[in-house]
Amino acid sequence: MVYLIVLTLIISLLALFAVIILYIRQNRLFHIEKRYKQLNDELEASVSAFIIEMKEENEAFINKIKQLQSSDKKNETIEPVNLNIERNGKDTVEYGTDYQVLPVSPPLFAGIKEYQKAVKQTTDIPEKETNVRKEDQSEVQSAADSDLHKIKQLLNAGYSIDEIAKTLHKGKTEIELLIKFSPDFFN
Repeated sequence: MVYLIVLTLIISLLALFAVIILYIRQNRLFHIEKRYKQLNDELEASVSAFIIEMKEENEAFINKIKQLQSSDKKNETIEPVNLNIERNGKDTVEYGTDYQVLPVSPPLFAGIKEYQKAVKQTTDIPEKETNVRKEDQSEVQSAADSDLHKIKQLLNAGYSIDEIAKTLHKGKTEIELLIKFSPDFFN
């Protein structure tokens, strides 16, 4: 009978322990859902703020475009143009004066002209600069070749990769990559 009471007590403790574990899991799930809703609300608020800011910027941009267009219309001048029609080369009939709209300054094409100037300047590279670049490339190539030669000598002398890196003042990974990707080491 004592065994049954002890067994019932153990089963009750296990059931209580299971209830506590389930309660803790339920609380975690509740807190995760609450945190998810909070993050979702923050995300919605930031996206809506971003959209409102973009809308304001677009409206300001549209207003600037309208101002530029209205200022372009104000900058245009109206000049009279006489229309003459000749008949058989003898008598000239003048039909009056017509008006033609001529722009004073083309601000819309100023950006295009500046772009064309910049492209022209970048394409006109003097030969001296290209020669300097070739010399720099040859110096870099010779420095890399000398490093590879030093690495090969140190490896043949029995140095480890760490010791080679310390000797050449380079990183261990850099030395490993130089060894791995250099065809000289596979001969």
